[in-house]
Amino acid sequence: MYNYLMKVSAAKPKYKIDDALAQKIEECCSEVKTNANAIRKGYVFSYEGREDDTTVLIRLTSATSVQATRTISTITRALIGKVSKKQITDMTYNKNILNAKIVEQTEDTYENLSPTECAQIVIEILFDQANLGNNNKKIAKESAEAIKNICSDYKKKTSTRY
Repeated sequence: MYNYLMKVSAAKPKYKIDDALAQKIEECCSEVKTNANAIRKGYVFSYEGREDDTTVLIRLTSATSVQATRTISTITRALIGKVSKKQITDMTYNKNILNAKIVEQTEDTYENLSPTECAQIVIEILFDQANLGNNNKKIAKESAEAIKNICSDYKKKTSTRY
């Protein structure tokens, strides 16, 4: 997984993001998790809080490496439906509504998972495929089959025979 922490501000320089607008942005981050485009591309946005009165922090988690600052358009589209046209106009500069700057970029590796993390992943693979895109569903189904084979082999090897 790739993680990107972005500073997000209005495109108009020095535009203050008040509490109400920050709340709307947070709602957009939650709502776009179920967006078909975000599911298909494997994007998950999470609101991380405010940095100052002009900037909020948003984390993007993606299964693949992406140009994170371009994905902010997903949040922008959701925001357009939540705030007034006047507020959108006030925030706009050079035909942009939001600007994003990456402040942290990491890639998670899964080489040393704890038993708890393994159990959570197995449960996710076996029982939580409803919200996955087609590619991830295919991967989950293949992984579920591999898990079943491992469990079957284990039972065969550990069953007591009389």
